[in-house]
Amino acid sequence: MNHQVYKAILTTTTAASFYLKRGYVADFSYTPKNHDPVYTKLLR
Repeated sequence: MNHQVYKAILTTTTAASFYLKRGYVADFSYTPKNHDPVYTKLLR
């Protein structure tokens, strides 16, 4: 049996509400080079 977890990671300064409505969550454990907020979503 193969148990794999995938995670989408993105940064945005203009579309935060768009991604939050689609199930992404703000994730402060990542620090991007551009210092924009990071949003993640687990994918199956």
